Amino acid sequence: IADAMTSRLIFIHGMPDTIITDQAQAFMSELLEILYKQTNTKKVLVSPGNHGSLKTERTIGTISRMLEKVSKH
Repeated sequence: IADAMTSRLIFIHGMPDTIITDQAQAFMSELLEILYKQTNTKKVLVSPGNHGSLKTERTIGTISRMLEKVSKH
């Protein structure tokens, strides 16, 4: 996550003022906590139940399974 954030977000667009995320372990790492602190980035945590991510996660899972099936043929 830290690599993706730096190479695809920060180096291209700059550090955001706020990061809105669920409490996924990847976003809660010590490395990212240091990054947020050093760049004065506010971290806002939301629960999956109140921001609609469950539907999004299911859709991503469905698309992933479809791509896996297509790539095997």
